[in-house]
Amino acid sequence: MSLSYLIALGCLTFVLFLGMLWWRQRRVASLVRAELEREKTRCEVAQLPASGQARVEGQVVAQETLTTPCRRLEAVGYALAIRSVGPGPRDRESPDVVVVSHVNPFWLEDDSGRVFVEPRTTDGLSGPASSFEPYHRLPSPELWEVLEREGVDVAGVLAAPDLSVAEDVLTAGARVRVDGAAVYEVDTSGESVSFRSPPRRRVLRDAIVQILVD
Repeated sequence: MSLSYLIALGCLTFVLFLGMLWWRQRRVASLVRAELEREKTRCEVAQLPASGQARVEGQVVAQETLTTPCRRLEAVGYALAIRSVGPGPRDRESPDVVVVSHVNPFWLEDDSGRVFVEPRTTDGLSGPASSFEPYHRLPSPELWEVLEREGVDVAGVLAAPDLSVAEDVLTAGARVRVDGAAVYEVDTSGESVSFRSPPRRRVLRDAIVQILVD
């Protein structure tokens, strides 16, 4: 190889590195700005706006429970992270991770009142990082059913030579932070402002639920 070719290749590599670094910095800055904007909307349940984005923290009160597919626990919701590692050394450095979650609607309570939470249908739950367990220790049929229901390429995921799963569980009584679109809707379970007005309840729609660790 000629010296000029090596110099050009080195310059190109350096430019690509700078581009990736710039993109990552912009990405991080964007995430930080988004989090700061969400934090500005933090309030108590009683202070929720009639409409608009809001963030509240409180305790989960279950309306309907489900059984988690891995640990078979009674819960309000779960998030699964399925990690598959290919045979090569690069695969082990950056394994493929598929995340699926399902959260039932629930009530959130704080010292000022309660709000009905309708979680986002995808990526609606995040929690503390659970440790991954080898797939063969888990009940395969239940997990297979969940993956198929979520539209995951089951054959492709399960064909990986090294497969492991982590399960975050949302239980009744858990302390959570919820970001969602606040609205008031007419409902018999709500409260009436006056005898002339129908009962209304507070609702957070398209909500993202984060499990908090004390």
